[in-house]
Amino acid sequence: MDQPREVTPRERVVAAYKGQRADRVPAYPIAGSFAGCLDGPSIEEYCTNPKKAVKAMINYDERYQPDIMIAFNDLAKEAEAVGCRVKYSDYVVPSIDQHVLQERLEVPTRSSTSTSSTASSRSATRRTWWPSATWT
Repeated sequence: MDQPREVTPRERVVAAYKGQRADRVPAYPIAGSFAGCLDGPSIEEYCTNPKKAVKAMINYDERYQPDIMIAFNDLAKEAEAVGCRVKYSDYVVPSIDQHVLQERLEVPTRSSTSTSSTASSRSATRRTWWPSATWT
């Protein structure tokens, strides 16, 4: 009697995307910084040292063999890249320590940029934007 062929992770994921049956539901753990801490580096090392990050992700993939592996370490990297100050610690995920925009900004609306508008009507149609993205 023939053994059933083992389903590959790719086949399992493709079947799920197509709404078809597979041998099981694909495993897609979002490891993030956890993957970096498995073999000893701190989260800061994992997030700031590409060689340690790659080694940690490969080790995570080999150890747990998820069907899907996304190579990322933390979403604070994008914020840091645009100028936010990120606070790192040994075993807690990074957080934004200081935003780029600390002061109130006036952002003109489309109608306020019209050449026919007067200065007083322009100031009446401006909105104020705070770093918390709330409109006043």
